[in-house]
Parts: sequence; C-alpha cells; structure tokens
Amino acid sequence: MTFLIPPGFPSGYQVTVPVLIGNDFNRTIGPLRPRFILPNAHFDPNGSVALVHPNPAYPAFMAPMHRGGTYTVPAIKKLGRGQVYLMHWSR
Repeated sequence: MTFLIPPGFPSGYQVTVPVLIGNDFNRTIGPLRPRFILPNAHFDPNGSVALVHPNPAYPAFMAPMHRGGTYTVPAIKKLGRGQVYLMHWSR
C-alpha cells in the first residue's frame, strides 16, 4: 500500500484499515508514511482505508481498500470538523 502525500501535509495522521476479526473492526496500522506492508489479518473486502487525525479539527480521508494500491491524498484546503475527503486510488 502506497500513499502519495502532498507537500506540507500535517503530521499526526494514523492509517486505519477494516478487519473482520478482533475487538473492534478498524485496526490502526501506524502513522501515515509513504509505504505500508499490511499486517496478516482478515480484511473486510468491502471496507475502506482511512486516514484519521487525533485532533477533530482535522478532516478525515477515505478510499476503498485495495491491497497493493496507490492512494493519492488530496491537499487540505481548510480545516473543519467532520469533513471527509476521498482519496484517489490506482493500481
């Protein structure tokens, strides 16, 4: 899984993925960085990968989950509670 992150993107975002087995159905796999190797887990085939920030003033980013995909993270135009932006996905 690869993320194309725009210059000046704020730090602190965490990457979460959907799992089918566990205490909760979202698993945080670490802070946002350009490349991830997904852990060995049962992923929800209809789930979405998400970027979330602990500060609710920052928007979230989502895209359909695809192993080996490249996700383009859009630049944040302005901060605002509850905003969710879509990431572009490609192989």
